[in-house]
Amino acid sequence: MIGVIVFPGPDEAAYGLAEQMPLSLLPLGDRPVIQHMIEFLAHQGVRQFELILEHSPEQVEQYLGDGTRWGCRFRYHLVSQPGRGYRLLSVIAGLEKEAWLLAHADQLPYIPLADYFNETQPVAFFDGEAGGWTGTAIFPAGRIDDAVMQGSRAGLDAHVAALIAGKAGRVVQVPKSISVKTPAALLQTQRDLLDRTFADLMIGGNENERGVWISRNVVIHPSAHITPPVYLGPNCRLGKGAQIGPYAVISGNCIVDAHTTVEDSLITSGSYVGEHLELRDSIVSRNLLVNARLETGVSIQESFLLGNLADSPHRSWLGAAAEALAAIFLIVLLSPLILLLTLYAAIARHVEFAVAEIVQTPAGGNSQSWTTYRLPFVSAAPWSACAPGGWKSLFTRFLPGLFAVARGKISLVGLPPRTREEVNGLPKDWQSLYLNGKAGLITEATVLEQEHGMAPDAYLTEACYCATRNWKHDLGLFARYVFSLFVRPHFEAGVQGQSPAD
Repeated sequence: MIGVIVFPGPDEAAYGLAEQMPLSLLPLGDRPVIQHMIEFLAHQGVRQFELILEHSPEQVEQYLGDGTRWGCRFRYHLVSQPGRGYRLLSVIAGLEKEAWLLAHADQLPYIPLADYFNETQPVAFFDGEAGGWTGTAIFPAGRIDDAVMQGSRAGLDAHVAALIAGKAGRVVQVPKSISVKTPAALLQTQRDLLDRTFADLMIGGNENERGVWISRNVVIHPSAHITPPVYLGPNCRLGKGAQIGPYAVISGNCIVDAHTTVEDSLITSGSYVGEHLELRDSIVSRNLLVNARLETGVSIQESFLLGNLADSPHRSWLGAAAEALAAIFLIVLLSPLILLLTLYAAIARHVEFAVAEIVQTPAGGNSQSWTTYRLPFVSAAPWSACAPGGWKSLFTRFLPGLFAVARGKISLVGLPPRTREEVNGLPKDWQSLYLNGKAGLITEATVLEQEHGMAPDAYLTEACYCATRNWKHDLGLFARYVFSLFVRPHFEAGVQGQSPAD
């Protein structure tokens, strides 16, 4: 059996979703819709796929590859004339000798299609609820001439209708389909998947409790509430008081900020959802919001509401520029201390200026692609990310490190700077968390240690920081760091009726 899948062009019913990617690449659980379709057909016994691409062919081909990971063979056919892709059926070898299945990437019936592979006449599958043709049919060998003559979807629909009317074809009603024809259809398919209606379709990730699938490196604030069924993709973050579910899918590398509700909705990869929002019956694709119930889509320009985390390099450049200016100001302001530190290091023989090769973050998972930068510090001992804070850290790390901030290599506030050896020594989940974050001279662990006099759990502290960090949080940590160094000792000494020196 040869499987022919047609990828139609953009449709106005998608309300802008198809402008960013083909609808079939939208996520359904942990993987794109088209991957579910391919795996379902491969399970039915289809091994040869002919893919007719009209919209964004490079994205589809890049994702699917040659089909070897499913034990199949893929061949791609590019449509030169929009809307007339069915003419390519005439150049696909083997259709005249072997039965073939015609399907569309926006809808696939969920029934045992293999039961109809040996039919001697065409079999057309109709939607049992809507009543229309699903775009899927099984043709015996050689039955393509009339469809090719028209070359359009309208002509193909007419051809199938003529076959049925002339009793030269068979109709099969299907109760359920994997569908992305409209946003409402995609959300309904998502509900069916999470309810396990599609028993043959898989969802990756650990099912920590029934109906809650959590992938690797997910950070959930302790006050966030999850109502199953829910799927949380890799590297996503749920903020304080977030309400997730039921029937919510949050794809990988997403952030749902504090006190936001996501119910019966889909958040696509790389999306940021701001604070105090309510999303129901909706699809968020970065800065595009599509409401399936109201059948409308709107592009949100305010990044504090919805944003594209893929734009983070641009925003990081702006943030780094602001921090570089702040570092230059602090260098000028603290220049007397820096001069004294330099003189002390020159006079004292047991300390000296040194540099550590720090991994530049964010970085990919392949250690061969990591870049490093030189971070100065004052010590006779080798660099360690676990060094304690306090006044000693101010002189030996913070003041020298300001020059690296001024060069845009590191932030003022972030995760502990780590060398390549230290990053390689982290557990895999911790390493992934770290590589997706940003390093800084001041860390949450340093501030907590100064405030409470004891070192907190490093991983939990860093995971909490990654889940809640924003410029307000960073500014708050910086203020607490300064308060703990310069204000708290005098305040506590005043309470006890003695000077800080005593």
